[in-house]
Amino acid sequence: MKTKFLLLLSLVVIIFSIQSCKKKGCTNSSAINYDTEAKEDDGSCQILGCIDPASSNYNPYANIDDGSCIIDDRNDFTGSWTCEENSSQLGTSSYSVTISKSASDSTAILIANFYNLGSSNKATAIVNGNTFVINPQLVDNLNVAGSGTLSGTQINLSYTVSAGGTDNVTAVYSK
Repeated sequence: MKTKFLLLLSLVVIIFSIQSCKKKGCTNSSAINYDTEAKEDDGSCQILGCIDPASSNYNPYANIDDGSCIIDDRNDFTGSWTCEENSSQLGTSSYSVTISKSASDSTAILIANFYNLGSSNKATAIVNGNTFVINPQLVDNLNVAGSGTLSGTQINLSYTVSAGGTDNVTAVYSK
């Protein structure tokens, strides 16, 4: 009986020793510190990638930012805005505009209801960081051109609209 007990105890000690000899480390082969000898993951894996959820190439598995994030500057401009406009020809007016991303140009936004011309009339602007440029273009048979700067939840714009005469306009878009 004593021999069986000692044998059983020895077996338990051996099994425990074998289990505790499992090497711990990073077992994720995508990690920069992957350990081919590790048998048990210890949570130390270091995975490089974009860790900004707002980025188009966000990696939900990454835990170390590698500087590869691609941020679309247009994201901050998109949505519905209230426009407070001051026109040299029409005076002060207030209306809504909607800004969306251009599907055909990764740097452009479309401003619907620009100059209060209706939601089907859109001015195209080229975004660079927190600014945009409205290159000369026709919107509802009017020549328009100007620029804008985003600061927080406001866009300050300055533009001209012409068809015979020139209307100098400043506007503030607010969310």
